[in-house]
Amino acid sequence: FCMPPKSLPQDLRSKRALEAIFRSLPEQGVKSVFPDEEACQRRLMEVRWPTGPVCPHCASRDLRPTSRWGLYHCTYCRKQPSIRYGTVLERSNTPLRTWFLATEIFVSAYFRGREADLLSRRALQRRLGIGKVAVMTLTAKLPCQIIDTSSLLARCVSTQAPKTS
Repeated sequence: FCMPPKSLPQDLRSKRALEAIFRSLPEQGVKSVFPDEEACQRRLMEVRWPTGPVCPHCASRDLRPTSRWGLYHCTYCRKQPSIRYGTVLERSNTPLRTWFLATEIFVSAYFRGREADLLSRRALQRRLGIGKVAVMTLTAKLPCQIIDTSSLLARCVSTQAPKTS
């Protein structure tokens, strides 16, 4: 778990990672590329498990989907891993689309040097249409996710090759 920084680290590596994520955001916006929860779920599946589901407990590929989306039954170890298991999304009831939209908001604000826009949790709460606890979770976890191009959320919202300036 990463502590939320007041502003992102100023080292060159973090700045380059943030710029790479910003430049690979969809031009038409995350909202239009991922219009509903189902589109976000498909994207999470292809990013997390590009070659098909893998059990995080035993590394078996013999997983069977259950009736609940994103939940599988491993026939080898008999556990029921979720697509969110072991990620920043684990134990979060916040919809994936909200995570994707918040990631775009955070990346844009930090890249443009407008971190102050994010300090008002109430404004973020209104903009995303979510509760206070969900906003607190997002503001605690997202800054750590957007300084690394290999993070799950960065890869989910990055839908194109980075644009050059």
